[in-house]
Amino acid sequence: MRKPLFFLSFILLSLAACQSGEQSETPSVYATCYPIFDLATKVAGGLIEVKNLVPPGGEPHEYEPTPRELGKMCQADALLYNGLGMESWLEPLFKNPSSQEVRDLAKKSYCLSDGIETLKIEGVDDPHIWLNPKNAIAEMDKIRGIFSSIDPENASTYALNYENEAKRLVALDEDAKAVFSALTNKNLVVAHAAFGYMADAYGLTQHYVSGLSPDEEPTARDLEALIQTIQETEVKTIYTEELFTKKIAETLAAATNCEIALLYTIETLDEDQLTAGEDYISLYRKNIATIQEGGK
Repeated sequence: MRKPLFFLSFILLSLAACQSGEQSETPSVYATCYPIFDLATKVAGGLIEVKNLVPPGGEPHEYEPTPRELGKMCQADALLYNGLGMESWLEPLFKNPSSQEVRDLAKKSYCLSDGIETLKIEGVDDPHIWLNPKNAIAEMDKIRGIFSSIDPENASTYALNYENEAKRLVALDEDAKAVFSALTNKNLVVAHAAFGYMADAYGLTQHYVSGLSPDEEPTARDLEALIQTIQETEVKTIYTEELFTKKIAETLAAATNCEIALLYTIETLDEDQLTAGEDYISLYRKNIATIQEGGK
């Protein structure tokens, strides 16, 4: 949970930080998490500089920008953000802006989840909207429109880049439908409830150890109920994540004789993945293959 004191000092420093940035001839935008960065990069095609605020391997939910980073955002042409609680630092900043620069930043900031039907987990909005490829296409179309307004001379190129990438996402969606529709067991037991959009899109049922916060600790009663669910549904695999401790998954696996496999929320990539050329689509395809194997 973010501390009000942090935001007070953060906002007081923002004016000086915003004034310290340097202008560039090439348009630039900031993305607040990897999936937005990836989609924006595909649309930009090198004509707009796209920067990811969260460093490789970082946790987007825990990210807090420094005053210097805020200054760079103020100088950029746009800030693209997910919303739905993903950027807990952003709402307080825009709710009580301390400078004209921050007010201007709010005007050129775009929430990509606006207008997309969202899911709730235990009454909380699930921010992982990109895990339904159709939502990713909708987000990318918004990015295309934003980029065209920033750089109208290249609007046709952004439209073409969008169309080409949208075709790849449509193919991804079709492949996921084919694989998941063939599963005999459509129950998905995951470390935390990040895969609701994937489950909803493809007729899967998500069962989870923790809610939307990976730090949420399940009670003994929660674990007992989940063990019973695993046994009743005859699930053979429990899925964990890179940024999630495997301890609880290992406990469940030992109690139920299940295997453990890795799924990607795709909200962050580490240096090795980026160097290897991984992206949203490649990791989503790995998820499809992993669930297919785990559902046998």
